[in-house]
Amino acid sequence: MLSINPEGELRMSANPHANGGLLTVDLDLPDFRDYAAPVKAPGRDRLESTRKLGEFMRDTYERNPDRFRLFCPDETKSNRLGAGFEASDRAFAERATEEDVAISRDGRVMEVLSEHACHGWLEGYTLTGRHGWFATYEAFAMVSASQTVQHAKWLQEAHDLAWRAPVPSLNILLTSTAWRQDHNGFSHQGPGLIQNVITHRGTISGVYLPPDANTLLPVADHCMRSRSRVNLAQPGVPVPPGDRRAERHAADPGRGERAEGVV
Repeated sequence: MLSINPEGELRMSANPHANGGLLTVDLDLPDFRDYAAPVKAPGRDRLESTRKLGEFMRDTYERNPDRFRLFCPDETKSNRLGAGFEASDRAFAERATEEDVAISRDGRVMEVLSEHACHGWLEGYTLTGRHGWFATYEAFAMVSASQTVQHAKWLQEAHDLAWRAPVPSLNILLTSTAWRQDHNGFSHQGPGLIQNVITHRGTISGVYLPPDANTLLPVADHCMRSRSRVNLAQPGVPVPPGDRRAERHAADPGRGERAEGVV
C-alpha cells in the first residue's frame, strides 16, 4: 500500500497550486492613463464610469491570456464592460450554435446567473495564482457576502503563516448602485457589502469609491497589482459639493488614489 502513495509535489498538501502565491505571475498591465477620458471643464461631459474600465480589461485580456478573467453574473454588457468581448468570448462548455453571440469553449469571460458561483470561481482562481474581478450589481453582492467575509478571514490568517505566499487579491466591482435606481426602485437598492468589508483589518480589505471614469482607472490598476486583499471598488459615488479631488484626478489620473485618499 505504501508503494502507491504519491511523492513530492504529487502529494495533495505539497501541490504548488495549493499555495498559489508560489505560481503567481504579475499581470502585464497596460498604462491606465492611456484610457483616461479628456476633460475640458468639470461637470460638462457625461461618461459611464465602467465603460473605460471595460477597455482597460479588454487589453488586459489580450496581454494576459493565461492569468486574467472577469467573473460576472450575466451582466457583463449591462455593467458596461462589454469591450472585453472584443478580446474573449464567454466560456461555454456545451455546443454553440450560429445564433449564439460571443460564446465558445475557449472563452475566458465567466458568466452565469449565480453570484455564489462567480465569487467561488474567482476565489479558486486567485488562490491558485491567477488574477480577476467579480462584477455584480450592488444589491445582489449580498447574495455572496458570507463568501467575501470568509475569504477575508482566510487571508488574514494566511498573513501570519510565513510559508504561505501572498496571492492575487479578490477584486469586487459593484455597479448599479443605490442612488442610481430610479428605474428599478427599491428592489435594487442594497448598499450592504461595504458594511461587511470595512469591518476587516485595513491590511486585508480596502474600499474604494471613485466618483468617475478617470478615478476608477487608477483604482483598478492598484487593485490588480495588490496581493492578499479583498478590494471593493464602487464607482459613481456622488462627490460632496466643493470636493475638488475628482477634478484633480480627471486632469491627471496618474496622481494615484492613495495620495488623494479616495479610499
